[in-house]
Amino acid sequence: MAVKIAEEWLNICGGCEVSILDIGEPLLDILPAIEFVHIPVLMDHKYHGQKGEGDPHKVEIPDADVGIVSGGVRNEKEKLVALEMRKKCKTLISLGSCACYGGIPAMANMWSLTDMCDKVYRDSKSTEKADTPKENLPALLDR
Repeated sequence: MAVKIAEEWLNICGGCEVSILDIGEPLLDILPAIEFVHIPVLMDHKYHGQKGEGDPHKVEIPDADVGIVSGGVRNEKEKLVALEMRKKCKTLISLGSCACYGGIPAMANMWSLTDMCDKVYRDSKSTEKADTPKENLPALLDR
């Protein structure tokens, strides 16, 4: 029986997923023993039912023996996904410095949300001044 694996990337650059793929040919030896039930970097899996018709406030991830999470939790959607991974995975592994220690996404914790959004959307010399986007975007967490 194959070990069911769910992998999720939250607020990240994708480097952790690339580092897994960089292992190369040795991965081929373990493929017969595993089954990826959720891995957004490789396959299309909707959080709200496969056609996206489910409740947009309820994240659905298949049950798994092992879960791997990379990236930080920066917004409400990522928080829901992380909680669902914890609920659905028997063993959960944090992969990379963002998942373990906060990494680059946590650098934003040095400023308030208001100051950060002002810098990004209004005070940056390379950006036209604009309102902070809110439509169809998950709310940012305070930290």
